[in-house]
Amino acid sequence: MPWVDKLSEPQELRRCIRDLVALSTLPAIWKDYNSRQIADSAAAALLSMLNADVIYVTVPGLRDEPVADVMRTSQAVSIGSSGHIERILRGASRGRRDQISAIDNPLGKGTLRIVAAPMGFGGDAGIVAGSVNPQFPSETDRLLLGIAANHATLAIQRWHAEAEQRRLATVIERSSEFIGIADLGSRLN
Repeated sequence: MPWVDKLSEPQELRRCIRDLVALSTLPAIWKDYNSRQIADSAAAALLSMLNADVIYVTVPGLRDEPVADVMRTSQAVSIGSSGHIERILRGASRGRRDQISAIDNPLGKGTLRIVAAPMGFGGDAGIVAGSVNPQFPSETDRLLLGIAANHATLAIQRWHAEAEQRRLATVIERSSEFIGIADLGSRLN
């Protein structure tokens, strides 16, 4: 593990432990959040943890809900240009999961180094982080990004499952017909 060598500096080790603890508390905070709120919270946390210039998170919606796209930047971005920046980041991250890419900085001058961490939904779901820092992303940054993507995936999957349970309960409650649940032996439960 090459990232362990970089953690030999006490300050970097303390920062990594602090950020890992912060990431581990997020799922408890997300307990009552929907997909968009989880994505936004993850983006806000990662923006400061990674000292990134931009974090872009995209997650699938539930059934007929649209995809949740969230972007957080370290500087103010006009609403008109935010959609353009999201399209650039989405396009730059496709098919390059876990690889570092460099693109013209859509936030200003210079080059933006980006890395993407996939989320467990397949397709384009994932978190993209970008920074103008030429050393970005460090191994620690990539570790934190991957952990955040895993935590967010689990929280969103849990939220989707609970939403489906609520929908089923609503259908059963509103039905004027008898609804029973039987096991494989045809015994009603």
